[in-house]
Amino acid sequence: MQRLKSIDSYRGLMILLMVWVHLTDWWLIASDRWFFDLTYVLVDRIFAPGFLFISGLSATLLVRKRIKDGTDVKIVRSQYFLRSLFILVIAIIFNISVAIGAGDPSLIWTWFILFTLAISLLMIYPLLKLNKIARSIIAIALWIANYYILLLLAPFQGQANFFGVLYHLLFNSLNLEPILSNFSYVIIGSVIGDIIFDIYKIENRDQANAALKKRVLYPLLIMGLILIPLGIFAEFPWSDTYATFSWKALSLGTCFILFSLFVAYEIYGKSKFKRDYRFFYYFSFYSFTTYLGHFLLYFLFLHMLHVIYACFLIPLSMFLIFILLRIIYKSKWRYSFSLKVQLGRLSSGLTERIYKIE
Repeated sequence: MQRLKSIDSYRGLMILLMVWVHLTDWWLIASDRWFFDLTYVLVDRIFAPGFLFISGLSATLLVRKRIKDGTDVKIVRSQYFLRSLFILVIAIIFNISVAIGAGDPSLIWTWFILFTLAISLLMIYPLLKLNKIARSIIAIALWIANYYILLLLAPFQGQANFFGVLYHLLFNSLNLEPILSNFSYVIIGSVIGDIIFDIYKIENRDQANAALKKRVLYPLLIMGLILIPLGIFAEFPWSDTYATFSWKALSLGTCFILFSLFVAYEIYGKSKFKRDYRFFYYFSFYSFTTYLGHFLLYFLFLHMLHVIYACFLIPLSMFLIFILLRIIYKSKWRYSFSLKVQLGRLSSGLTERIYKIE
């Protein structure tokens, strides 16, 4: 069975949503901030954790496939950790830049999604030794622990004592992607990744699609349809703190349903999917590049646009980014502009040097 194009499509959509949220935040005038607030809640807080989910899924598939292809486990492990460490270095540089720009040193330790992703990727590798049930239990346990630890530490926010420092380390920037609860998305993604990897082993395409429907499509749809109502009613009225169980259930349920819809479209709309998915594919292939590069747009219309103009210029900007990525992809610099590819090459090169020295 060939690689699921749904994975690339899903990742590409997550990057597009991040660009949309950021541009509405940067470009809208103050009187139209209500539109950003609405976008932030409906798009960023519900959909954005899906990027962590799909990253855990992809990382698991990458590790499993390389080992299956005969690459030594030590080499796979070294390349994986080096790549994750490079992402962490870039994330720290990004955080430092934000802290300098805001004049607030405490922002160096901020759970922006890139920082959370890097730490999560470093932590997920050892857990890949565990079976799928054990990892699922850990993900659920983290959600429960997050709830009670946050409840315990919240009164110490901003205090210069042990519990205040612990709160800052675990929950600073609470409405971004703090590690304790958001690592669960990466773990769950790794579980789905292992299920898909098992299906990859099936050579017959029809049997593979049948297994995909039985083990991925239908279960994710059912779980999503359970989690979303649970998230809506569990802690109603909702808190404006997005680290609560309700918001996590809503976002995970949305992740499951959205990914299953991509899978369903790939299975049932075979003739159309190959053509349609390309729009998202370029954003997926250049996901890291797009995420860092779109910050160059910050000053373009900084707090200048009314919502009517924003609803025209932001989609136009996103389409122009797509055109640019497509041009680059079709050129001889296809891989040169992909930071994801370059990090992979760098980690592979360093690993080769390390084992040659040994």
